[in-house]
Amino acid sequence: MRRAAEADLFPRLHLPLRRAGAPGSRLISDRQRGAEMVKTLGPHRAIILKAHGIVVVGRTVEDMTAATYILEDNARRAFISATLGKLEFLSDAAMEEIETELVASGGPFRRIWRLCEIEAAKAGT
Repeated sequence: MRRAAEADLFPRLHLPLRRAGAPGSRLISDRQRGAEMVKTLGPHRAIILKAHGIVVVGRTVEDMTAATYILEDNARRAFISATLGKLEFLSDAAMEEIETELVASGGPFRRIWRLCEIEAAKAGT
């Protein structure tokens, strides 16, 4: 559970995620499979690999790290929401608008990276 002081560092935002046409359950272990994954990912920032987990991309390490935190937070919220009834998803157009705004503004990415720096300093790394 996050402490109250951290709450404002973790926004309640949506991260566009590729849901359809994801690669099969094989490992991405060669260039051809990597190219398939990249093609499937398209303009999206994250993809779930069947039986393996997620791949998240970003323009920088900081951007990718923040996107990973947002994806995890949203996945947790979606899971909890699913226990309450039928989920309603945002339209692709709404998701594109949100992502465009996030990327243009830098949104929460700097705050999340700063939190990572604070946690690393506490751990002595």
